Amino acid sequence: LAAGRLAPADLAAAHRALVAADRAWVDPGGLAGRPWYRNLFAAPDADSGYAAWVLPDLVAAVEARDGAALTAAAERVRSALFRLEDAARALAEAAGAAPAAARDASRSAEPAAVEPARGGER
Repeated sequence: LAAGRLAPADLAAAHRALVAADRAWVDPGGLAGRPWYRNLFAAPDADSGYAAWVLPDLVAAVEARDGAALTAAAERVRSALFRLEDAARALAEAAGAAPAAARDASRSAEPAAVEPARGGER
C-alpha cells in the first residue's frame, strides 16, 4: 500500500471487506414495527417518513421510553458493530496493516448490559 498500489488479490479482498462493511448494518428482520426497512444505521422516521433517523431502533425505543425495546435495539446494534469491526479488520489486512491473529484481540469478553434510564420524567 505504501507504493500506492494493491495486488489484484488484495484489491479483491479490500472490495469484499467494503461490501461487508456496508452490509454489516443490514438486519434481515428489519426494524421493529417496520420490517421493510432493514438498515440498522439509518432509516426514515416512523411518523412522517421524511426525517432521517440515525440508529432508528434506538431512537424509537428512547422516544417510546421502552426499556425492553432499548435493550433489544442495543444488542442488535452491538452485533452490527462487531460485523463492522470484522470488515474493518479485513480491510486493514488487505492493505497489510493488521495481522490476522489480532482479529479478536480487541473484543472484550462481555460488555456491560444496557439498562433503561431511571429517574424523573422530562
